[in-house]
Amino acid sequence: MVIKPLGLPVGSVRALLLLGLSARAVLDLRSEGEIVPWLATALLISASAYFASRSAMNASAPGASMGTRRHPLGLPAGSVRFLFLAALSYGGWLWWQGHEDAAARMPVVWVVGAFVLGILVRWLMVRIRPEDVGARFFDHLLALIALVSVIGLVVLAVARREASVSDWVQPLLAVVVVHYFGSR
Repeated sequence: MVIKPLGLPVGSVRALLLLGLSARAVLDLRSEGEIVPWLATALLISASAYFASRSAMNASAPGASMGTRRHPLGLPAGSVRFLFLAALSYGGWLWWQGHEDAAARMPVVWVVGAFVLGILVRWLMVRIRPEDVGARFFDHLLALIALVSVIGLVVLAVARREASVSDWVQPLLAVVVVHYFGSR
């Protein structure tokens, strides 16, 4: 039997995190009329990772024959993903060039870096212990910390306490959430 983080059904923690980030974005839009770049980045990456994971899980569901699956556009496996990531990287570079304020850019870098770090950690863990398909203690702990982080983001927005916390606290909470998506 495979044990999932916090004993919840597959994808539940990610769904809660995505809904929490969405709630935070809605609260910010209602009060400020805009979303800060680090939150937009966290929401975009998290939504992409969540829906890609759900799509991959549905594609590998029982009844989907390996012999009948074709890769998109008839290209080799991973080609579309590579082209998308290349376009995203180039777009990110263009955005970076248009924003001169390095302090404003750093939270976006933290969020993207946390996602990439999560992917690398997961890749490494699969290589070290490929037979371990269940959630380890670390997975449960990371899920709990990520849920507490997204709750913190929503509470700060509801209580309008942004002015009373340092500029780095909220992006750091988003970093934890996005890292979880990358690690799953």
